[in-house]
Amino acid sequence: MALSVGNTSNANKEKRIHGNCLGDSYSILSNSTTSTKNSICGDSSGSVVYITSSFTSSGGSVDYLYKSVNKGSNWSALTNAGQLTWTKVACSSNGSVIYATYYKSGSNIKKSTDGGSSWSTISLGLLNVSINKLACSSDGNMIYLAFYSGTTTLSAGPLYYSEDAGSSWTNSGVASHYYNSLVCPKSGRYAYLTYDGVSGTPTLENRIIKTTNWGASWGTVQYTNNFNVISANAGDSGLDGQNVIGITTGGTVIKSVNEGTSFSPISGAPEGDYYGGFSVSQDGARLLYMGKDSLTTGPMFNSSVDGGNTWVSKYKANGADNISTRAVYVPENNSSFGIISPAYVWSNGTVSNSYPYLYKTNYI
Repeated sequence: MALSVGNTSNANKEKRIHGNCLGDSYSILSNSTTSTKNSICGDSSGSVVYITSSFTSSGGSVDYLYKSVNKGSNWSALTNAGQLTWTKVACSSNGSVIYATYYKSGSNIKKSTDGGSSWSTISLGLLNVSINKLACSSDGNMIYLAFYSGTTTLSAGPLYYSEDAGSSWTNSGVASHYYNSLVCPKSGRYAYLTYDGVSGTPTLENRIIKTTNWGASWGTVQYTNNFNVISANAGDSGLDGQNVIGITTGGTVIKSVNEGTSFSPISGAPEGDYYGGFSVSQDGARLLYMGKDSLTTGPMFNSSVDGGNTWVSKYKANGADNISTRAVYVPENNSSFGIISPAYVWSNGTVSNSYPYLYKTNYI
């Protein structure tokens, strides 16, 4: 497919790949909840999707977790989980096992093994912490939890993992960091985290840390040229997570096929000043993420269906202007759609109000 570049003015920026492509158009899922969405996950086919609702920068109001069984067309509240200020959600590849965290939950996690019909609470018993990032393996048995230290003033925190669906927990021994992203593809043998470092100090700038043995040991990924990776995910070509795709703070999309030992930029990928949610399919072919040229230029929804060789970029999709993002979801084994969950509307560099809509992109 040929790549053509349209009008590049701020008012109507657009890059388009001609043809029926993921990301060529976006529709608002009008039946989704009215609260702001902060996290999204789903089963491997995309038929079952879960979202957290109600989270805002100041904590927000309480609401339910929500579930869709028809690829986001309709949603129902998981009332048995309770009304809380939900923050993160992760689930198994069949959608049955769910883990969810909520605002000021300390080290407590909500868990369901029946698709949200009933819930229990897992507690790590840690004091003066708040859960930052959450991920689980495809069977739901391996869980990784990255924490903040503190409950009001948040700072760098520890990393824990469980190999038995939350029955017992192990401190990874990794030094405390302020984690930006966490991914645990497939079996959970591999996990990758990005964290804030010290800008201007190459050996301490933002890095990726990884495990290749279910959390037993951890190493730092040394990406050349000291790019500050802020988002990372792993594609799977039958290799359980050795393929890694990330986005640097400068907006460069980078890829590794050797467990992060070396990275190279993906040629032709869109770039911008800020990037939020990011997701990639198991085979590494379909990528979907959102960024902005600046806080006042508006959103840039970016997608690729060929591993990043060619891209579709849509600016101000459906008139939505100046929105940041919290979550992006691409089903592992379904190439037909993806979902973006914007979080806030920005005005002159500040949050003006929450943005409750979900955007869905399909092959058209």
